[in-house]
Amino acid sequence: MGQIENYLDSEGRVFAWPSRKRREAQLDVLRYIAGRFDLDRDYTEKEVNAVILDTILISDYCLVRRELFEAGLIGRLRDGRRYWRTMPASDESQ
Repeated sequence: MGQIENYLDSEGRVFAWPSRKRREAQLDVLRYIAGRFDLDRDYTEKEVNAVILDTILISDYCLVRRELFEAGLIGRLRDGRRYWRTMPASDESQ
């Protein structure tokens, strides 16, 4: 999973966000966060935020939610009332 360890604390929480220049590292971190969501389950926006906040130490959970969606790792209804994980995260094979 690349250099994700550089962005995790001892409890497995993301404490730093990779810079734009490190897009592959960003994707690794996003896949890691996506792995915290169950497949075949719907989430409210509030539940998505809670999962993200349990996984990150950085303050901008809205950025992370948006990046998860834009990377195709979570889907959502247009009105944002329902979210779901779209694909298995790469960390599940381990």
